[in-house]
Amino acid sequence: LFPIKRMDCYNVLKDSWYSKLGPPTPRDSLAACASQGKIYTSGGSEVGSSALNLFECYDTRTESWQVKASMLMARCCHGSVEANGLIYVCGGTVGNNVSGRMLNN
Repeated sequence: LFPIKRMDCYNVLKDSWYSKLGPPTPRDSLAACASQGKIYTSGGSEVGSSALNLFECYDTRTESWQVKASMLMARCCHGSVEANGLIYVCGGTVGNNVSGRMLNN
């Protein structure tokens, strides 16, 4: 298996797919979330490597990627969400270990 350096975009109005420029670092098991017209990708892993602490941003207006400040810890198979202008990253794995903990309401 090899990570794909490609991003696909779905047009809701036309019910069709097309390709866009993928993230600078192709990887699998990353998380993504959107905020204010931008898509943020975090972590993941490259072929044969451990979890990564990468944090990258795709601007949907300029159709360009920018590398942002690295996360505090490397993660893959994690989740991310935006709330009130902040991006939260939680859970996932580091190497073969599970990080984070489950939250109950």
